[in-house]
Order: sequence, then C-alpha cells, then structure tokens
Amino acid sequence: MAGLLGATIFPDLEDRAEQLALQNNHALMRNAAPIDDNTLKSTLKSASVQGGSDFGGFEVLFGFDEHGTDCIWIKNRMRDGLHFAIHSPFN
Repeated sequence: MAGLLGATIFPDLEDRAEQLALQNNHALMRNAAPIDDNTLKSTLKSASVQGGSDFGGFEVLFGFDEHGTDCIWIKNRMRDGLHFAIHSPFN
C-alpha cells in the first residue's frame, strides 16, 4: 500500500525531484520528513505531546520535540506505513 501511495504521489523520479525542490522552498515543508515506526516511537518518547486528533486512518499529534521545538506528527494507522513529522522553523 505504501508503494502504491508513493507511486500515486510521485509517479516518476522527475516528479519526485520537482516535489523535493518545491518542498525545500516552503518554510514548513523544509523541516518535514517521513519517519518509520521505530523513529516515531523513539521521537514521541522524548517529546512532549500536547494533544491530537483522530481521523480514523491517521492521527495528528502536536507538541514539542526533545529540543522544545514546535512539532506536528502525522501518525499513519496502516501497518508498516510511514508517518510524517513537521518541525516549526520559527523557534
């Protein structure tokens, strides 16, 4: 499923390179990255989660990472799916 999603969002390498360039030019997305299950677990252990919202297939958590930086985590509920972390560039 993750491969299908990746192919849908980035059907070829040229599109992927273009998307990465666009992401790098956006203040919020520049500080964002996909993370795996283990990274999410270890990150949330040392983070201060302030709250969240359950959307069924995914959960949005917000709070502060281990460095006190504002952060949003999008937790994928699909087994072995990637999650997404966005760190605030404004701290």
